[in-house]
Amino acid sequence: MRRAEKELDLAVALLDTRPDSSLFVLNSLNSEKFNNQRLKAKYRLYYSAALDKNYIDVASDSIIQPALDYYSKRGPLKERMLAWYYYGIVLNNNKNYSSAVVAFEKAAAIANKLDVSHYSGLIFRNISQAFYSSNSFSSGIEYLNKALSFFSMNAADSAYLNYGYYSLAVQYFANKEYAKSDSILNSIGGTSAEELKDFINCSKARIELFYNNDPQKTLFYYRLTPREVLYYQDYSYYALAFDRLEMRDSADYMIGRAYSLCSDIGDSAAVDYIHTMMLNKRGRSDEAFHLLDQVISAQDLRARVVMSESVSSAQRDFFKEEADILSEEKLKVTQLCIVSVIIILLLAIIVFIIILSYSREKDQHIKELMAQLALNNERILQLSKGNAALLSTKVSERIRQINTMTKEYFMADSEKQKELAFRLFKDYVNNLNNNKLFYESLENDLNKYCDGIMSKLKGQIPKNN
Repeated sequence: MRRAEKELDLAVALLDTRPDSSLFVLNSLNSEKFNNQRLKAKYRLYYSAALDKNYIDVASDSIIQPALDYYSKRGPLKERMLAWYYYGIVLNNNKNYSSAVVAFEKAAAIANKLDVSHYSGLIFRNISQAFYSSNSFSSGIEYLNKALSFFSMNAADSAYLNYGYYSLAVQYFANKEYAKSDSILNSIGGTSAEELKDFINCSKARIELFYNNDPQKTLFYYRLTPREVLYYQDYSYYALAFDRLEMRDSADYMIGRAYSLCSDIGDSAAVDYIHTMMLNKRGRSDEAFHLLDQVISAQDLRARVVMSESVSSAQRDFFKEEADILSEEKLKVTQLCIVSVIIILLLAIIVFIIILSYSREKDQHIKELMAQLALNNERILQLSKGNAALLSTKVSERIRQINTMTKEYFMADSEKQKELAFRLFKDYVNNLNNNKLFYESLENDLNKYCDGIMSKLKGQIPKNN
């Protein structure tokens, strides 16, 4: 038991200088052999710390929660602070940003009593990251400046300080304060500038695109950056730069890469905003509006926040106006097609009646049949105002067949051929009037388009003879 406790103390000692060795030692221990709550809580706390320092993100609180339960009521203040801090890390990884901020604030209050500037800096930096991830950029900038003030107290934290300045430039950019972002990036020098050069190049590429409006320089900075460093936002900005230079194939490829790297709908919303800008530039405002509308109406809160902060009301109104114009034009074309179909059907019936009115021996009988057919067609047309496209297919096929039979009747060379044509015509019309399956099919099709249509059809469908 004492040996296991010594190895646990060794892992704690190695945590800051050799975190990989610390994790190795912790993995070699069997926490179930610890026979008291203090050691079990200590093991879980520093195991959580070792995972974080080895860049292993954990979204489950199953490891840290028992440690927090223990240290929130007893134990040294440092362990209590660390328990709240690593609990906040888990919540951040789980994208539960509001709860993460609460946990970090509790850790910060304890750190203030201990006077540990390094941990205070880390805590405020993580609070800033939580606000940034939830698109509250002003709050993110406020807490990051607090973190920088703590990192500046200790020369050993110079790397944290310089990376903090880079993060501050990113947050100013996200808050559309491009001049401040550019100024901070230019102030980073020395070895830190070399270590952060890929990230700085990405940030400069963004500033050239949005602040200096120079897509050529944007491409220049992105080409200096290895592809594996680029995030989904970078690929979307890469795409926008290509699009502004009319290099649309490259733009479409890059926007596709951006979507492929998105981890959730919140990420996709940011890419959707850039995509709408590209679509609008290409004169496809209706697609841009529907893309915006789809994201803004999403159930995901982060997606709605991203889009509402990215897109001004004027832009949305413009896209909507363009979309409404195109929708109105499409509606007019549709209505014209429907009216045309109805007119053609009516003209076909009228022409057919006129032609048959000149036939001799069968004239009266044909008139009676056609009157019945016209009545049936008139009823069908009255029922099909909203579904003319569907009904025209069913009715026009039969009208064409009747026209064909009429031509055969009048073009017959002999009375025998006329007699045969008339008999076929008579049988077809009678079958049409008595065709129960035809009316049932018509009834079913209409029912698919309008709830309650059956109540309107009852009593109007012609009775079978």
